[in-house]
Amino acid sequence: MKKVDIDNKGFGFFEERSDKVREILGKAPNWMIRSGSLLIFFIILLLVFGSAAISYNEIIPARILITSNNPPINLKAKSSSQLKKVLIQNNEEVIEGQVLAELENNAELKDINYLESTLRNDCNNISTLDSLEYYFPVNLKLGVIKPVYDSFLYSYQNLISSKTRNYKDNLEPLFANNQLKELSQILKVRTKQLADIEQELTVLKSKLESNKDFLPKETNSHIDYIKTSTDFFELQKRQEVCLQDILRIQSVIINYETILKNSETPDTKSLEKNIQNLENTKNHLIVAVNKWRQDYLMVSPVDGNAILFDIWAPYQNITMGETVITVLPKNKKGIVGIVNLPINSSAKAKIGQEVLIKLDNYPFEEWGSLRGHVKEISEVPKDGGQPFYTMYVSMDSLKTSFDRTIPFKQVMYGNVEIIVEELTLLQRIFYQLRIVDSPNS
Repeated sequence: MKKVDIDNKGFGFFEERSDKVREILGKAPNWMIRSGSLLIFFIILLLVFGSAAISYNEIIPARILITSNNPPINLKAKSSSQLKKVLIQNNEEVIEGQVLAELENNAELKDINYLESTLRNDCNNISTLDSLEYYFPVNLKLGVIKPVYDSFLYSYQNLISSKTRNYKDNLEPLFANNQLKELSQILKVRTKQLADIEQELTVLKSKLESNKDFLPKETNSHIDYIKTSTDFFELQKRQEVCLQDILRIQSVIINYETILKNSETPDTKSLEKNIQNLENTKNHLIVAVNKWRQDYLMVSPVDGNAILFDIWAPYQNITMGETVITVLPKNKKGIVGIVNLPINSSAKAKIGQEVLIKLDNYPFEEWGSLRGHVKEISEVPKDGGQPFYTMYVSMDSLKTSFDRTIPFKQVMYGNVEIIVEELTLLQRIFYQLRIVDSPNS
């Protein structure tokens, strides 16, 4: 009868030391034990060598945006408003500085353009109020710029009035000065004439006094004496007339000198102040016009094609920050990939590393992948919801690994795999063991 033990759970089992069990099981051969141990050793050794020999690339996954080096420019609404005018059609070719759209406001664009053009020209030499009205009409529709424009007109009117007043104040002294110059020349001539007359009188007088007592009557000498006497008296009359002219001229000169002395000094300080005020208001007006253009106009910054987003009619409502128009630059300057590199494992990313790119709208299984290299990595991460580094990827072409060329579009999104380094399975196991053994694990 066989011996059965009952365990604490109520199940029976044969006693291992029973003779019948030993007879059934028998004794295991020694060669089998040795061979099994050797086989297990070789299997473990094969796994170790295999893990040391087999390797694969470590990658950092991220998102990428592929565009040109001169990327599309988005024109966004700076305030919530309505579109007053849309001056282009979708995908229309535009040039730098061209006005594409105007937001709702009280000004007229043609009046703003006229004012801006007139201010660029030389408008500082307007001398009359009529000319001022001609160049700067008061009925321009300028909206929020109108108060600054009115201040500019007021400063210009003050300057014109100041110039006119100073001109009138200077007329009398100017006339007196001119008369003084002419009278001085006349006085100089009269003075020389008087000197010549006096010299001739002296000669005639001496001649008459020396010969009057010795001339017989009714002779030729006597006739010459009478003629000399007549000339002498005529010279005396001319002397008197000349003296009277000189005295009269001197009197007039004294009067004009008095006028110059008593004339008021032109108000040069007031004129300079008005000139400075005009210059200040003109600068304020230029700043106001530039601000109006920034607030209410959408202007193309480059040559290219303008793309409209969800715009189909004037007076359509738009919200602040909404992209209304995108300008695609005309001249593409190479292709670049922009990657938002996550903070995690970003220290392993280096310049020159190869990257593998899979575009969203060109499936990898059908089109293949693109290749590029890390060109630049920002020194500091960009703040946001999730901080990230900005990394730039250089690409020679859009030819894929399947030898297919992807047509370029200004904005293409996809996934990128940054090939960091090649590690074996054994190295990765040791990395994990170090993590387990670290005190902070």
